[in-house]
This record gives sequence, C-alpha cells and structure tokens, in this order.
Amino acid sequence: MNNLGSYDFTSLKQELKLRGYSKRTSELYLHYNSKFLKFCKKSPLAVTNKDIRDYLENLIDKKRSSATLRLVHNALRFYYGNFLGRNLMKNIPLVKKEKKMINPLTREELGALFTNINNKKHKLIVSLLYGSGLRVSEAVKLKHKDISISEKILHIRRGKGKKERAVILPQFFLEEYDKINSPETYIFQGRKGHLSVRSVQEIIKKAGEKAKIQKKVHPHLLRHSFAMHLLESNVDVSHIQKVLGHGSIRSTEGYIHADKQYLKKVKSPLDRLTKNSRKNQSI
Repeated sequence: MNNLGSYDFTSLKQELKLRGYSKRTSELYLHYNSKFLKFCKKSPLAVTNKDIRDYLENLIDKKRSSATLRLVHNALRFYYGNFLGRNLMKNIPLVKKEKKMINPLTREELGALFTNINNKKHKLIVSLLYGSGLRVSEAVKLKHKDISISEKILHIRRGKGKKERAVILPQFFLEEYDKINSPETYIFQGRKGHLSVRSVQEIIKKAGEKAKIQKKVHPHLLRHSFAMHLLESNVDVSHIQKVLGHGSIRSTEGYIHADKQYLKKVKSPLDRLTKNSRKNQSI
C-alpha cells in the first residue's frame, strides 16, 4: 500500500473484469474498498469483522442511503469473501431497501415536458425513455442495427445484467427516426461515441424546469411512468415485467404499486357485496 487508503487494487480490478462486472460496478467496488481502508487504516489482510462493522455504522451515522449501504456491503463482501477468501462478513446483515413512494408523471405533465424540448434528437431519446420504458443507460447506447422498422421492435442487446430483450417502438419514434438518421454507429451520437447519461439527465431536468413541473424529473421517472400507465391500460403485470427487463416480478411490482393514486382506482370487493346486500333488502 503506497499510503493509507490507496492500496493497489490491480488484481481486484482484473478479477471484476474477468467475472463480467460492468465498468461502473467495478469502479464503485474499487472506490468503496479504497475508502474503507482509508477509514480503518489497515492493510486488507489485517482487516477484521469489527472494522467492517465500524465502517458501516459510520456510514449509517452519516445518513447514507440504503442503496449506498448495500453497495458498500456487496463491495466489501466481494473483495474479502470472494477474492481474498476471508469470511469477514459473517453476521453482518445487509440493510433493507428503502421503499420510496414514486409519483409518476401525469399525461399532462408528459405533454408539457415534450413541448419544452426543441432539439429533435433530444426529444427522440426522451420519447424512448417513456414510450419504450428504457433505462437511460440502454437508450444512449442504441445503435441503428438495433431497430427493426418492419416489426416495430427495438432490440436491447446488453441491458442490465447483460440481458437481451425486445421492446416496443412508439409510433412517434418511427415517424421521426428517418429525419435524424445518420451514418454514425450510435443513434444518439455524442462527441465521444454515444450521448452521455449525464447529458440526458440534464436535458430532462431543464425541460422539467421549463414546463414548471413540481416533481423532480429524471430519466428513471419516465420509466416508472411508462409502467404505471401500462398498468392503468390493463396490461398484465407479467407483460410489463418482460418489457421492462426485470428478472423478478417483485421488481416490477415495486414500480407499479408505489403510487398511492393507483389505489384510489381499486374498489374493495366488500363494497360491491354490501351494495348488493342493501339493494336486495330494499326490494
């Protein structure tokens, strides 16, 4: 270790790559392992179970999110358990996921959002986030060869977890695609390859501000809105799961049951029973 917290993780980096972890996940695992060593001021072989517990407790005291805590837990478990073969994570529980209430965009808000995006390519990528339920990381990497115009299908080659799936193409995209068609590899070409995730986040944020939408508008909110609106159109949850590319139905249910507004549209079977009972008694 050159200095505390800057241990040479070359071998760990190689292991993550060989196991097929994404570049982003690898970077985060390396980052949090480095931060941990800086915290405990020890070499990896001197680390104890208590050191890990103290570090996680410190992050909790700093009000870190459950997502961050789970990521740190997995990063340390991979390095000390999978890579070094040290059973240091014993009896250290994985913090539960926070259940956030997601309030999807209304159709009126979506209309206002699109109205406030003038650039054709920008409007097209935002239309895919909502119209096809794509993750922003999937949308920016789309290539012309991924589109099947005749079938009206978009092929996601390497989605989350490196899974492949086919999704629907909205009519708006089909109508506008030819207007922006270009010889580049990526549909949404950027300065250095494809358009960056950060750029799309900024496009949506600014459009949301111009439209004066009170909600925090971001790419994933469009994906949530896509799922909720499909459900409201009586599309089966299992179909929504496949289109979203979820491995578990639980993940899909987390998207579509987070909005309390949906509950207002569901009538209890008891209401119908008592209504019929009162009706019969009045005869």
